[in-house]
Amino acid sequence: MHAVSAAVRRSLADGPRKQAELVDLLVADGFSRAAWNGAGLRVGLVRVPTAPPAASPPACTTGGPSAAAAPSPSPRPAPDPCRGVPGDGTAVTQRTPPPAPRVNEDVRVEQQTVGGVPDLDVLASRFAGAAVEGALGAVPLELVPGRFRLQVPLTPAVLDDEGRVIPAVLAVVADTSVGICVHSGVPNSAGGPTVELRVDHVGPVGPGAAHLLVAADAVHVDTSTGSARVVLTDDTGALVAHGVGTMAVEQAVDGVPTRLRLPTVLPDVVYDFAAVAGLATADPGGDPAELRAPLTPAMANMRAQLHGGVLMAIAHAAQDRFQAGRGGPVRRLTFGVDYLRPVPLDGGGLMCRSAFVRHGRRFRTVRTEVVRADGKVAAIATGTSVVLSR
Repeated sequence: MHAVSAAVRRSLADGPRKQAELVDLLVADGFSRAAWNGAGLRVGLVRVPTAPPAASPPACTTGGPSAAAAPSPSPRPAPDPCRGVPGDGTAVTQRTPPPAPRVNEDVRVEQQTVGGVPDLDVLASRFAGAAVEGALGAVPLELVPGRFRLQVPLTPAVLDDEGRVIPAVLAVVADTSVGICVHSGVPNSAGGPTVELRVDHVGPVGPGAAHLLVAADAVHVDTSTGSARVVLTDDTGALVAHGVGTMAVEQAVDGVPTRLRLPTVLPDVVYDFAAVAGLATADPGGDPAELRAPLTPAMANMRAQLHGGVLMAIAHAAQDRFQAGRGGPVRRLTFGVDYLRPVPLDGGGLMCRSAFVRHGRRFRTVRTEVVRADGKVAAIATGTSVVLSR
């Protein structure tokens, strides 16, 4: 998605263009037509009039002197091509970015919310600057209380040899989507940690799939906890995975979220999900029942602690390491994590210790303790796999 945004910016460098022209230019640069979806969230596109005011459709402006002369929008405006919806051919241009908020304006920015999370534009900006979600190119598509939709590009780096989305990606998008879905349904929510998360792995993506589509819907939400179901499909309709998670809810103090933080944009700090998955094969001469995982600032969530999805991905790698070479290849069926306490990123690495709960001819279940540097158990992961016939 970063490459798509750069291509759109280059195309608009000499002035406004129609949506169809931008899509054709993306195709000429080697992208699919579906790459246009969500581009407006990252580039900040607005509509501009292409005819005299009397004959032009409702227009967006860049906020310059002509803004006062812009016609009033009709009661039911035409679909806006800036959001990737087919429009009426109106040209689009880049929105002049607003000035960066001062420190004492952070509270006002936090209050631009639906329930307990930002509105769609603010959330898209957060994702773009977040080390974890930004690295995946995640783009929010819809956000209303108790309902969240997310899109992630399916690049070769996120797929294994069988065309399945790697667990390190499934874990992050499931945890992120459940959290936003739950907190969006709680007025005055200050966010909160993941209590438990389970993801059931289903199958590979369909032929020609370009995006992973994530749909999260709240099951129950109150002022202390909430749960949501999440379904992951691709844009061909193939079911990839589904899951359910529970989140703790922390209320804001006097209307001000005290613990939810805006991510800091650090261009050199990006979550490397492939490296996390690669932990399974690191230190081949060591004890397969143990895995040591270093922690970096690129693994942070919006609370400046270890992202719950990254923790699940590390536990995944620990179990893959443990089961390698123990009775034939397996395929993951389910994976669940009980989160016991937060993991600070400045407190050293994690130690994962795995053992079989069930080691049958057809199915295996592995339990993994994820231990912080201070010796306290941060999480317990349980995964069940089916043994594949040779």
